Amino acid sequence: MNFLFKFFRFFFKIIGNFFKFILIFSIIKTSFFELYRIPSASMEPTLLIGDFIIVNKMAYGFKVPLLELFNKDYYLIRYNEPKRGEVIVFNYPLDPELTYIKRVIGLPNDVIGFNKDKVSINNKPFSEPYAVSAEKYYYLAPSSQKVPEKNYFMMGDNRDNSVDSRSWGTVKESAVKGRAFLIWFSYDGSKKSFKEKIRFNRIGKLVF
Repeated sequence: MNFLFKFFRFFFKIIGNFFKFILIFSIIKTSFFELYRIPSASMEPTLLIGDFIIVNKMAYGFKVPLLELFNKDYYLIRYNEPKRGEVIVFNYPLDPELTYIKRVIGLPNDVIGFNKDKVSINNKPFSEPYAVSAEKYYYLAPSSQKVPEKNYFMMGDNRDNSVDSRSWGTVKESAVKGRAFLIWFSYDGSKKSFKEKIRFNRIGKLVF
């Protein structure tokens, strides 16, 4: 009996510690930081396929822990808003179960204009040193769009290979999950040797 008692006490202690770990991990994941892997070329050259990034969930405020697990968000404290040019992670408007990453181009009430491969904001030319395009006709969006209140116009840096606000519209403020902060690991699966697969020159690089 003494052996069984010790066994079950040890067993339940392990189970309790496991659930404590899951709880702490979930709180960190939903309110502080989260890790993501870049699956597509839409943000090249800023982010490459196989980049693993840290997303700062506290960039715009402190969220109620764990609510994100139920596809809900509520800020206890809101102290910042997404800024033009920031790379952010958000729930895809057409399917909130999916997570997308793009760059903020238009802020609430901005008028975004398109002229071939050039962007204007509120009728003023907008410089985009991070954007790349081999084509001159990739803007399939209307010639101009006004961003609704509490919404953001998002675009990928790789304009020829990005499905973004030009096709599926703006992103609601409530869908924003956090700001891309740092590349903590980078892996190129197309390379043959293990040494070549790891892109050491990208590890530790800040996301701008």
